[in-house]
Amino acid sequence: MKYDKILNALEEIPSGLSISEIAKKTGLHRNTVSSAVKELKDKEILEKRIGSAKIYYLKKYSSLHHERLKGKNIKVGIGISDLQDGYNAAVSAAKQAVMQSSNGKAPTFSIVFVSSRYNNQIKNVVRGINKVIGTDWIGCTTDCELNSTLGFSKGTIEVLSIDSRYLHFSVSVAENYRRDPYKAGEGSIKDAINKSVRGRSLLATAQFMRATKKEFTDIITNQPYFILTFVGGLYFKGKKPVPGLEFEFLEGIKNVVGSFIPIVGASAISDTDKFLVNEGRNYQFANGKIYENAAVVSFVVSELYVSYGLEHGYIPTNRDGRITKVSNNGRILEEINNNTAVDEYCKLVDINKETFTQKSMVYTTMMPISVIDTYGDLYPIASGANPDNKTLFLFNKLFQNELINISQYDEKKAIDAISNALSQATRGHEKDRIAISLIFSCAGRKNLLREKVNNAIEKVKRNYGDVPFFGFYSSGEIGARKNREPKYNNFTVTCLVIFDKLLTE
Repeated sequence: MKYDKILNALEEIPSGLSISEIAKKTGLHRNTVSSAVKELKDKEILEKRIGSAKIYYLKKYSSLHHERLKGKNIKVGIGISDLQDGYNAAVSAAKQAVMQSSNGKAPTFSIVFVSSRYNNQIKNVVRGINKVIGTDWIGCTTDCELNSTLGFSKGTIEVLSIDSRYLHFSVSVAENYRRDPYKAGEGSIKDAINKSVRGRSLLATAQFMRATKKEFTDIITNQPYFILTFVGGLYFKGKKPVPGLEFEFLEGIKNVVGSFIPIVGASAISDTDKFLVNEGRNYQFANGKIYENAAVVSFVVSELYVSYGLEHGYIPTNRDGRITKVSNNGRILEEINNNTAVDEYCKLVDINKETFTQKSMVYTTMMPISVIDTYGDLYPIASGANPDNKTLFLFNKLFQNELINISQYDEKKAIDAISNALSQATRGHEKDRIAISLIFSCAGRKNLLREKVNNAIEKVKRNYGDVPFFGFYSSGEIGARKNREPKYNNFTVTCLVIFDKLLTE
């Protein structure tokens, strides 16, 4: 009983407690706590940090106590909680994050991802976050979460707090963006840029200093800004899929800023178990408020080096086709090779139609319809059978006469995907310290990897040590391979890496 009380107390406060604080929280005598804590530490369940006081914490939260989170130009904090009460979980996660990033004070900016299991408590969750960090934050709901503290996690609230005078965030929200996603993308990024008054003046100073110190090629290839965006994403209404229209929203953004500024983000999602039975709602967050059917955009002026990458776990096959009929703005696939889409897909993958329609998204995840761009890169697209068992609904947009390939899932490539995306992002920055990596991984990848999902995380840790990372499993990812144009993607991993190095160094 005493051990359970101590472990529960430390689960609530992952940042750790002293012997006296544990005694007060559990109601146990101080001597009882002291002896029990020693036993738990000897069993390697607890660890100890020595400062002004001896602080004990659960071993699984050891990465929260690394000095790796504190850099010269940027400090970050990561907080995680799975407490049942949404308000308490939000407060706990936010407090952990800000204690690490800014000694309990409000940080420069925060990003929050909330498991969809808290959907029925979402107002209390946001109230708890606002109480601790204020309203300078963005985020969305998730299927599952990933971070350098727990690796893969499910059913948690996770908070990333960033404290740096070299990053300047401005935020815009496009409510009901589906009405005209292209214009919503244009309007939201223009609004976010126009709000960046301080960022504009600092940018001018930083660029002047770079011009006097750096090679011109460095100035051209390392831009002093990037964009984060979290979009509503596909959801179901009465079992009918409502497309996220992320492709059009992203095209609107690119029409304003061009095609080669780093744009990274993901689509909000609910539990994939609900998605597989055509159910699910999701939420977006910005400026301390809750949104549904919205897209959040943050324009970030950065005086620090940033980079990005993208990878997935699929290989091409010899099963090719051509899109011969689409509808609903490219979100309903009606025909492949002039045959009904479901029939032709089943023919290409050699599967019985009745078997396919019972679990269509399982098969289209293993063997997705993919497009190949002008660089020869393969991009898989998520889809599933509509109730008519003739057409396929699409998470991404396809065009008539577009050539496709039925690609094949490759487990090794999937396990390596996060590390390979980070490898792209860190190319040319091998000696630079990574301050934080934002990672967005498709929920479909998690379902395929199953118990091996942590193998991918372990590979990152083997290759990059205790580098802090933070992200979630989504219904779609926005990003690009290094030096390529940002796209809306499915079944991929996208990442944005911020380095603890000034552009003027």
